[in-house]
Amino acid sequence: MARTYAMQAKLQWYYIFDIEQPVGVNCPNARDDVMLAQYLLGVWLSRIPYDPEIDTFLKDKLPVSTDGIFGNKTKAYIEAFEIWCNRPGQGGVTADSRLDPMGAASKKIWRLNTELFFAGGLQGGIPATAIRFPPELKANLFR
Repeated sequence: MARTYAMQAKLQWYYIFDIEQPVGVNCPNARDDVMLAQYLLGVWLSRIPYDPEIDTFLKDKLPVSTDGIFGNKTKAYIEAFEIWCNRPGQGGVTADSRLDPMGAASKKIWRLNTELFFAGGLQGGIPATAIRFPPELKANLFR
């Protein structure tokens, strides 16, 4: 099940989103976790400037939908994110076609939260971003 962490800074609440189980190839792919991953990937893609390599890689792929089903499109978006992260100056991530919960071994969910922050989405409550937050996640993430 997807989850949030709340933290307070200067009397304002911020949320950090995390998955409970890995999402990707040969992973459990729990519906809520996949849905949150799809949302975060959509926010990332809406923020990056035009990139011919990413555009070519995702050629003929429609925008990732937040349906909670891990399939070829979601896999392609994870792989495109890995390509982008492994560019010079981006810090690098393991290219394994999966997203793992936050921790020492995985920086991907943290990087996606950073993109959400810069899109204006981590400040209190439901993120207000160009990509619609999945209403199915509201009950579990904002109690």
